[in-house]
Amino acid sequence: MKNFKKIAFIFVLGLLLFSFPLSILAAEENIIVKSEEIVAGNFIRFGNVIEIKGAINGDAIVAGNTILISGPVAGDVIAIGNTVKISGPVMGSIRVAANTLEVSNVVDRNVWAVANDFTLTKDAKVNWEINATALKISIQSPVGGNAWLSGTQIDLGGVFSKNVQAALDHDGKLSLSDQATVSGNLTYFAGNDNQFNRAENSIITGTLERKESASPSPSNMALIFGPMFMFMRLISLFSLLVVGLVLISLFPKMVLQVKEKMMASPKESIGWGIVYSIVTPILILILMITIIGLPLALIILPLYLILLYLSKIIAGFVIGVYLINYLSKEKKFKGNLIWPMIIGLAIVVIITSLPLLGFLIKLGLIWWALGALINSQKNVLYEWR
Repeated sequence: MKNFKKIAFIFVLGLLLFSFPLSILAAEENIIVKSEEIVAGNFIRFGNVIEIKGAINGDAIVAGNTILISGPVAGDVIAIGNTVKISGPVMGSIRVAANTLEVSNVVDRNVWAVANDFTLTKDAKVNWEINATALKISIQSPVGGNAWLSGTQIDLGGVFSKNVQAALDHDGKLSLSDQATVSGNLTYFAGNDNQFNRAENSIITGTLERKESASPSPSNMALIFGPMFMFMRLISLFSLLVVGLVLISLFPKMVLQVKEKMMASPKESIGWGIVYSIVTPILILILMITIIGLPLALIILPLYLILLYLSKIIAGFVIGVYLINYLSKEKKFKGNLIWPMIIGLAIVVIITSLPLLGFLIKLGLIWWALGALINSQKNVLYEWR
């Protein structure tokens, strides 16, 4: 298996394995929105089977094993699942990571997809752009904007109003059927001309160009990994949001306590966070060396990693609260905790994606929240005793 196949497969498999346990933890086994139902705002659910037959008047943010959306969605569809099928109209954009993704209706804006098998049927239509990374891509629908595609097997049978760029694996194939029309330029990155098959009646109005896909080429790597990197940022945000929603749903008082401590004494929290982040691994290492302490070390290690991850989420929540307080007239947020969580985590994902500086910012945020988290819970334990 070539390099691209390995990367795509491991990435998709990894995010699915990560998302499913959270989905089961966070919600019911099966969730159904009946055809006569209308969801007034955003629809955020996590479960095994999610079936949306009714109308969603906001965004649909879902994660699960099987996701079926046949009702209209007024906003975006953001989904992680094994099988995702969208047969209802979407007035916003689609951002999906799945093993199998099928879209068979109108998407008013963009489609971003990472999948093993990605299909746009003849009944679909994308008014703006497509950015897709998958092992197998089949697009049989009209596309209003540009299309950036990366995969092993890419089959095109739709009408593309603008340019198409396709990056192929070393043994990949790009095929145009008789119904395929590209009104702009078609550029494909491949090792040889045999990787491109074109039916006699297909139409390319602009230029047809093959570019070398040698792995050392920065431009080719940017084309392959650029969309994947951006989608990974989206998946990172979605994953943090999933855990964050569980956290504020089950432990809202704890989150608010940590927030107050972080905002009241940030320097103290960062200082203690540095201490805990250094001392805990040393303690774990010492316990692992001793036979008696090994079981305790194996208990502390995953707890430590969980605290680090939760610290990043809580730091994002506090940033979101601070920003909303700063911009609002009342200077004190009293609404649903979901919104500062979404805003703050989006900011965290963006700033921590910066080269070098992002890593340092991430460390600072983790230390800030970790110190406050452990100290606030220590106080709770003392009171409980």
